[in-house]
Amino acid sequence: RGLGDVYNRQYQRRVRGICKAAMSTTGLPLLPGNTFTDPTTTNFHKAQIFSKANNGIQVIKDKPMARAGPVVVPPPPQHTMPREDLPPAVPAYVALDRMVLRFFGYFKEAVHESRAENYRVRKVTLLYYLEDNTVQVNEPREENSGLPQGCLIKRHHIPKERGSFYTVVDFMLGSEVTFYRRTFRIVDCDAFTADFFGENGLELGQPEDYPYNPHEAVYMIGKKKEVENLSLIHI
Repeated sequence: RGLGDVYNRQYQRRVRGICKAAMSTTGLPLLPGNTFTDPTTTNFHKAQIFSKANNGIQVIKDKPMARAGPVVVPPPPQHTMPREDLPPAVPAYVALDRMVLRFFGYFKEAVHESRAENYRVRKVTLLYYLEDNTVQVNEPREENSGLPQGCLIKRHHIPKERGSFYTVVDFMLGSEVTFYRRTFRIVDCDAFTADFFGENGLELGQPEDYPYNPHEAVYMIGKKKEVENLSLIHI
């Protein structure tokens, strides 16, 4: 028990001496990352702390103090250049939040079960969300059309080619875009979309007219006859 107490006191004295030496040379606490080893050391033998006295009894002796590491060099002074007052940077998803480009177009659908028409022109609205480059395709609902209208393609990133997706430069007036084997032709856009293309120096193209739609012509003739018949009944 007496030998253990002597060893503990010697160990604590050595630790305090090492801490004082490190604080006096580097000014940093003795923590991992704040101590530095001597790169010129070639002898890494472990020192012996026991020695024998004349009577053959082992006595603990103090371990020689390790050489202090190099002094920490303070960083050079930083010269800050005068900066102009710049507006704070805003992320794209914040700056372009709720900004939607709206294009008007159509696609042709073949009709095989009607003698009055061989194809049908279905008008659509293409929405391009600038905040995340997603696309949505909607078809305006028509009365008694018998077609599943509304949202044709839900909002998501539409693949263009292998490893790429549609971006804003792919939408131009008079051009065609193919989404999942269905080709849409863009004929017009709203005023906000035209201003956006003009402010950013993007080519927009020239607006076009919708093509002739046989179904619409037949529908308008039928509605006209229906109105005439109702007027005659009331007379």
